[in-house]
Amino acid sequence: MKLAYSFFTMMKHLFIGYPVHKSVGDKHENKAIYAVAVVSSIVVSGFIIVNYLKGHYPLVAAESLSLLLFMLCVMPFFRDNNQLRQNLVVSASSILLLALLVDGGVAKVAIFWSLLIPFVACLFLGLPKAWYWIVSYALVIAVIFALHLFWQPFLPYDNSLLVYFPFVFLQFSMLAAILQSQYEWSELKYQKSITELGELKTNLEGKVQQRTKDLIKTNHELKEKMRQHDETVKALHDSEIQVYQMQKMETIGTLVGGIAHDFNNMLAGINANMFMIKRKVTDEPDLLKRTKDVESLVMSASDMIRQLLTFAKKDHVAFEHFDLVLFIHESFDLVKVAISEHVQVKLENKENTLPVHANQTQIQQVIMNMVNNARDASLQSTQPYIQVSVKKFVPNEAFKAENPNLQSEAYALITIADNGSGIPTEQLNKIFEPFFTTKEAGKGTGLGLAMCLGAIESHGGTIKVVSKLGKGTAFRVYIPLCFDKVEYVDASITLDQPFNSDETILLVDDDERLRTSQASVLESLGYDVLTAEHGKEAVQIFSEHFKEVDLVVMDLTMPIMGGAQAAKRMRKVDSNVKIIFITGYDRDSTINEINTVDVGEVVLEKPYTMMQLQNAIRNRLMAKT
Repeated sequence: MKLAYSFFTMMKHLFIGYPVHKSVGDKHENKAIYAVAVVSSIVVSGFIIVNYLKGHYPLVAAESLSLLLFMLCVMPFFRDNNQLRQNLVVSASSILLLALLVDGGVAKVAIFWSLLIPFVACLFLGLPKAWYWIVSYALVIAVIFALHLFWQPFLPYDNSLLVYFPFVFLQFSMLAAILQSQYEWSELKYQKSITELGELKTNLEGKVQQRTKDLIKTNHELKEKMRQHDETVKALHDSEIQVYQMQKMETIGTLVGGIAHDFNNMLAGINANMFMIKRKVTDEPDLLKRTKDVESLVMSASDMIRQLLTFAKKDHVAFEHFDLVLFIHESFDLVKVAISEHVQVKLENKENTLPVHANQTQIQQVIMNMVNNARDASLQSTQPYIQVSVKKFVPNEAFKAENPNLQSEAYALITIADNGSGIPTEQLNKIFEPFFTTKEAGKGTGLGLAMCLGAIESHGGTIKVVSKLGKGTAFRVYIPLCFDKVEYVDASITLDQPFNSDETILLVDDDERLRTSQASVLESLGYDVLTAEHGKEAVQIFSEHFKEVDLVVMDLTMPIMGGAQAAKRMRKVDSNVKIIFITGYDRDSTINEINTVDVGEVVLEKPYTMMQLQNAIRNRLMAKT
């Protein structure tokens, strides 16, 4: 059964062929038809001439018709119509071979040329169209043979040849069909392979494109992760630097705070003794002048200590409301005086007013320090130039991300720029470190910029620097603008009161020399004085004499028991006790830690003049509570 099915399938394809797709305008097929038509036209033209000379006029007529059909195949207006040209070639071939069959040719064997018809039809028309021409050609020659055999002999062949020729023609037709079917089967397989390869190519290209997209996406993701990693590493590095800087500043602050406390105690003792000396040398102007000079030097030393405390963030400075624009305009005259005449200095103001809550002295010191640095840097330029500008700055998201500790909604931005040599990149992260300097020995301490940064940070601001080698440097100072008015109590109230008094004062200080000298001053002013070395002793004395004690003057920082804790216990004995607190450093943090002293209390900072002490005492005694 299977064999029969295979035989049937083979015979079917032998007659109908395979569904091979042919493009209408196949260029290779065009060239083949054109070549056959040209060659055939040349050959047939030769036959026409020969047969005409021999007087075979019917054959010449048939050959002329064939020549015409062959020539039509090469005409331009038929060049793109392959199907028509194929039929013209087969038609011309059939007419030519039929004419030769009837004529017999030179050797009377032209009948065998008709065996080419099946091959020509299969070659140019394919299956099953070739069979139409083969069958049609066979019918024509059958009619010719019948006329020859049964009507009148006119063919130049033996009758025996005419009998077996149809069988030969059939065999050649089957051979041509077999060859054509094999060709079409091979062509079909080839086309299927091409189609499969095309589909495979399309799928492969799609997969390659998708893979390329995936690789590009992965590459972008890797780049983003690398960028995030670099940012994390940089942030970690910056955090380590900040922690290191904070630890260093904390260490320096502790050192400075401890020195400041002892140093201020010494200065306060010097002031007390100088006050006693002044009272005894009122009739000696020269000695009196010298004592005043000593007091002036003591207060200058006190200012220096205060700056160190501010640098170490261990001190609170007096803030006040003022217009920064007006302040900088007034300070700019002082800036120009401090700068050499051949350095061009320009002030650029872009705002009408910028209200701030700050310490004028510190702001002026910061500006002067940075202008002096700009002057030193710009002296290396052929045309030294310094520009000071002030404007309002509203922080953007990048600024907030870079400075998360800054919370103000707007800032006053002061920029001090120069056209000097610039700062090397490796030094930019070190310029605010204490004791770091690039100046020659003896020309810089390395504390200037560090103290500037400490001062501005105590105002809730910051300092940024931008520099380019060979182009110059710009320092940007950010100071918060003032939105809420804050009141501060000034303990140094100047009252001109008489010195004679009969009140009793409890003086508490752990420094014996300072306690003794100040007790002498108070006694000289007419006060009765009780003394204590520390808070615990003071509480005991106050408990025994609270009815006689009118005022307590007490240091905040003492061993055994500090002033704030002692004040809390004294108020348990007498809630209306009047106290003046004295501190050598860290006034606010000590007070806030115990939550004992409020804004209404009087706090004196060492060193102070005896007049300031007397005025504070009189003011406190005159107060209701």
